[in-house]
Amino acid sequence: MLRTSALGFLALAALACTQDFEQFRPGQGGAGTGGVPTTGGQQQGGGGQTAGGGGQGGQGGDGGSVQCVDPVDCGIAEECEDYACVDNTCMVIGEAPETPCSSPPDGVCDGNGSCVECFDIDQCDALTEVCNPATNTCIAAMCDDGMQNGAETDEDCGGGCPDDCIIGENCLVGADCTTGFCDTTDNPPTCQNCGGDGDCPTNQFCSGSDICVDDLAVGGACLNDNECVLGNCVDGFCCDGACDSTCEACSNLLTGVANGTCSHITNIAMEPANECADSATDCLTGTCSGTSAACGFVGAGTNCGALSCTAGTVTQPQCNATGQCNQSMDTSCNGHQCAGNACDNNCNGDDGQCVTGYVCASGNVCKLDVGGVCTLGSQCDSGFCADGFCCNTSCTGTCRRCDNASTGSPNGTCDDSTVGSDPDMECPTDCDGMGACQ
Repeated sequence: MLRTSALGFLALAALACTQDFEQFRPGQGGAGTGGVPTTGGQQQGGGGQTAGGGGQGGQGGDGGSVQCVDPVDCGIAEECEDYACVDNTCMVIGEAPETPCSSPPDGVCDGNGSCVECFDIDQCDALTEVCNPATNTCIAAMCDDGMQNGAETDEDCGGGCPDDCIIGENCLVGADCTTGFCDTTDNPPTCQNCGGDGDCPTNQFCSGSDICVDDLAVGGACLNDNECVLGNCVDGFCCDGACDSTCEACSNLLTGVANGTCSHITNIAMEPANECADSATDCLTGTCSGTSAACGFVGAGTNCGALSCTAGTVTQPQCNATGQCNQSMDTSCNGHQCAGNACDNNCNGDDGQCVTGYVCASGNVCKLDVGGVCTLGSQCDSGFCADGFCCNTSCTGTCRRCDNASTGSPNGTCDDSTVGSDPDMECPTDCDGMGACQ
């Protein structure tokens, strides 16, 4: 809105007064009629000769009178008016624009002698109103009136208007602009594209379209951490946590729960590449378990690692219940020595090819020597297994045993049970120590 200064109005008022005063200046009058002699008068006055002058009266009389010499001679003017004395004539002029006046309340003079609500926007609410110059009243500022008024930063935009200002238009803050960035290094500041997150408020980021947009809530699709309100962009979604442990994910496709919620991976077929590859062993599946945030492992007892054979025993490593290859299953070579990582099942008539306690028996099979611990006679070179030991005989009969604990003789030697004992509970009382009951 074009605003006329108070000084300009005074100048115009002065000009107007000068023009108006001309009508009050005396014209070129004709000769006046002489005055009637008064007491003491000597003769009738002659007509006036100067313009507007009255005839000179007789002695003791005047031809005319003056109105003022100074404005104070004119009296007290109305509110927003004042007097001027021009050519000895009192003239009414308007008070200077924006001079405070009382009617209406808190009003101002308009420079033409009237008290009005406003002379310019200074008397109205700068954020919501403008001064209508036609009526000198405050009216609501409009965001579609084709003018920059109210709090607008440019014509019908910014300052709270529904329309934000476009690139190149004036602004005060980023909220005034369609791009969200007000470049205050311009003079005056103008709306521009953002060049990075630093051009945007703390709760916004500079998008790929170079405009400031609000940080994305949890679950929003994202490309980078800076786009998310919590700073975590995981699997293409703003996540409720860092979600960086093994077999964790933040997308419904991988977890089966809402996008943005960190949970363990259940969709094994779609899990990210190499999620478990770096830690895979014989006891791990190399994929996520599907039931927890961990790589899957095979069942306990599953063979793992390489076979080995030592002192007639083959050892097979096996997995435990937590995916570690630290258990084993041992298998006896039944008295045979090892051949590499396996049993040598042919002793070739050589007792040396059998482990200690065994002999190379008929058929080149290693069998337990007398005194060896057995359960079957077939395990023994003697063919007899009595009282848990390979025995030199079948060791049958009352109060006869083949173990040292019962006879006092070496294990594997059949002998009489010691006196006062009856390990097989064969006697009414005890054995007599000579192969009979007492």
